[in-house]
Amino acid sequence: MNQNRQKQIFTMFAVLIMVFLMGAVVMAGLYFSSSETDDQTISDVDLDNSKTILYYSLSCTYCRKVDQWLDENQASSWIEIENKEVSSSKPNSKELAMQANRCGLDAKTVGVPFMVAEGKCYQGEIEIIDYLKQKLANFTDSELVSSASAETQTNN
Repeated sequence: MNQNRQKQIFTMFAVLIMVFLMGAVVMAGLYFSSSETDDQTISDVDLDNSKTILYYSLSCTYCRKVDQWLDENQASSWIEIENKEVSSSKPNSKELAMQANRCGLDAKTVGVPFMVAEGKCYQGEIEIIDYLKQKLANFTDSELVSSASAETQTNN
């Protein structure tokens, strides 16, 4: 009986050590993968502030709403937007995190849709669509003015 008890204690001890080691490996992997983005600087990725960039995910319903709004308002004929999918692209995901950090946001809590335009960050469908409405209104107002003056010149 005593020898059987010793085998049980030894087996339990060995299992506990294996579980502890596996947990340590998982925690180390999580630590090193999260610090990889944190250690990068803005200069590691070209963060061109002159571009309008929309970060999105194919599975994001809010992203689809932004895309639908862009289509319905034919915004792509007025505003050049570079789309970057983040769920299947690690470089795009890292770039999104760095853009968020540049804007003073916690990259770990930022989600999509996320837009960078004119050096500012816009997060969420409402904020993005509000920005796009304002931008589109500026374009259409200036286009109306130039169209009216062009028409006046051709009539004279």
